Amino acid sequence: MTTPSGTGSAMVELSEVVKTPKPWHIQKGAQLWKLRTKPCSVKKYETPELLWDKCCEYFQWVEDNPLWEVKSYMFNGVPVQDKIPKMRAMTQAGLFVFLGITNQCWQRYRHSELLGAVVEKVQAIMWEQKFTGAAAEIFSPVIIARELGLRDTTTHEVTGANGGPIASITANLDPVEASKRYRVLIHEQP
Repeated sequence: MTTPSGTGSAMVELSEVVKTPKPWHIQKGAQLWKLRTKPCSVKKYETPELLWDKCCEYFQWVEDNPLWEVKSYMFNGVPVQDKIPKMRAMTQAGLFVFLGITNQCWQRYRHSELLGAVVEKVQAIMWEQKFTGAAAEIFSPVIIARELGLRDTTTHEVTGANGGPIASITANLDPVEASKRYRVLIHEQP
């Protein structure tokens, strides 16, 4: 695979496309869960630089290990299968596994005076990658919108005459007040 300088996206050259991929082929290094096996230590990343460098390693791992989609089609009457790289979404869960930490440990880093700025920057980068991927329909927009906490909301306001409160007539009203409200409801003057 080649990566054009500065673009950060992977492009597959025709000579690199696998014509008949193995159905269960897993790219070497794509087994994220095997990368970190030691339990979390709060002091694991004692400096912002160390935490930032490890997070950047995760970002690079995500880019170097895309998901693969197999596309089948006919070319000159011959069935062909091409293996197409698909961007892998950055996730907090994936980052935690890569770093060998837990969500609780991450939250401590987030509230730490020393590491809080790194956590904020990492979360912004991951949010932007998912948002951009969903906007380009590389990722499922519905799933990513839920992940990012984005919602479409519609508000319906119901008002009475001239934008005032809704007049209601109840059994608790005296007959004169009920009559006035009824006339307002049918747009008569009181």
